[in-house]
Amino acid sequence: MSNERRQYVLNSVNSFGHRVSLRERLIENPIAVDDRELLELVLFTSINRRDVKQTARRMILKFGSFASTVLASPEEFSEFPRVNKAVIASLKTVVAGAIRLAESSIPIGTRIDRWDQVSHYLLTKLSHQRVEHVVLFYLDKRTRLLKIEDHEKGFSGDVDFDIRRIIAQGLRLNATNIIISHNHPSGDVKPSPRDVRMTEFLECSLASFGLRLMDHIIVGNGACFSFREEGHIGTIAKLTRKGRVPAGGVGGR
Repeated sequence: MSNERRQYVLNSVNSFGHRVSLRERLIENPIAVDDRELLELVLFTSINRRDVKQTARRMILKFGSFASTVLASPEEFSEFPRVNKAVIASLKTVVAGAIRLAESSIPIGTRIDRWDQVSHYLLTKLSHQRVEHVVLFYLDKRTRLLKIEDHEKGFSGDVDFDIRRIIAQGLRLNATNIIISHNHPSGDVKPSPRDVRMTEFLECSLASFGLRLMDHIIVGNGACFSFREEGHIGTIAKLTRKGRVPAGGVGGR
């Protein structure tokens, strides 16, 4: 056996032992593994018989965390030779699974009577998104969930709320209450002047059709801003009068 072949076999054996050890730790206590180790475990599913520690380490260094890594766009992995479509699919499977878990906490028919029910779902779905997403919750008169809808997505500042579509869907579902949410890709949850104007417009427009704007939630990096929790639904103008929102421009994204 050549030296190169012998080294390859030795590396494979060491890698196999490392994989077994990591998997056992994960099964015993899922929170005992750090971001790099968790990423390694995901990479194991699509990179066979190779040491992935260095790849996982480089990815964490580039993106900053496990969450930011799995949410990165496919193009952002171009500098990693081992990251092919199969690896990217494994990473995106984690994202899809996290969203499904969040959705399971508020199935259709759930009564939404606590802000954290919605904020937990939105943080999982939108917190680390690189583009702006608009998500709507339609509820009946007893605030039971009728539908969660991905309304729009695009680059920050270009995404808008299609009020006609929102009203039509609300009437079609026989909804009474609507929660509107969107994320700020910048991570800053402070509402921009545009957010404030849009909230006021939506509140008035929905009311004219018998629909109530229950809340408008802005999602940032690990945090949410709720217009209702801050006492501004129904009194949007007070935000500007109190100097809570800077005058002029869109900003805040």
